[in-house]
Amino acid sequence: MGAELGIGALGSLVATLVWVASAGLYYRYRNQRPFARLFSFNRSRKVVFVFPGRLGGPGNKGLIQNARISFEDMLAANYLQRCLSLAGWSPEMVEMREDRAFLANSQDAEDNLVILCSPKSNSVTEQLLRKVDERHGLKWSFEKKPNDEMEIHTNGGHWESATYAQAASITAAGGRVADGALDDVAMIVKAANPHNAAASIFIVAGVRGIGTWGAAYYLRQNAQSLSARTKGRPFAVLLKVHYNAWRIESIEEAVPPFVLT
Repeated sequence: MGAELGIGALGSLVATLVWVASAGLYYRYRNQRPFARLFSFNRSRKVVFVFPGRLGGPGNKGLIQNARISFEDMLAANYLQRCLSLAGWSPEMVEMREDRAFLANSQDAEDNLVILCSPKSNSVTEQLLRKVDERHGLKWSFEKKPNDEMEIHTNGGHWESATYAQAASITAAGGRVADGALDDVAMIVKAANPHNAAASIFIVAGVRGIGTWGAAYYLRQNAQSLSARTKGRPFAVLLKVHYNAWRIESIEEAVPPFVLT
């Protein structure tokens, strides 16, 4: 009788452990699936982040010399790396490139690409947007206004960034821009890599750094909804990003996500 009870207890324990393991695997699958579907990159190629190299002033005392990447860009890259981690990508498969280094190495162009920032600071963004337009007829672009400010054009429409006037107003009042409220616009475009159809690209770019940061945050927070709406296919979405005192306060879809044909 005692042996039977022991076997029964052992069986119950094993069943419990199997259930716990299965529940853990299901939870992991349920949470990873939207990111894996959204970032449906070719697993045989690495993912290359292309960000703008920026020259810092003499006040830079960070370990990364010359402020090679801005604060907003780094936050955006961090959110996107987290997305890839949730999609099942290991850190060893993700590499970082400044735009100048990327353009000097043609082999990188055939990998999965994540392009950060507008053409004002990252020339790769403009090149790839032109290629996406050639393939999908997506006439989205960053254009300079007569006063040298940038705005986003979308198939005949145009979207201005309020950050220019807001920053000037805050500074004129003696405040710090980082402590104020700023409203930027940004685009996210996913498409096949024009240099290698077996790989994919993500363009994550705001008119200003606030928009780039907000667009990456949007991907991190809305992967499930965005994955369901786009079903893992190429897409584009235009966002309004609202920043206030060191945080992204809210994000609106100015042009809801739509699948590229």
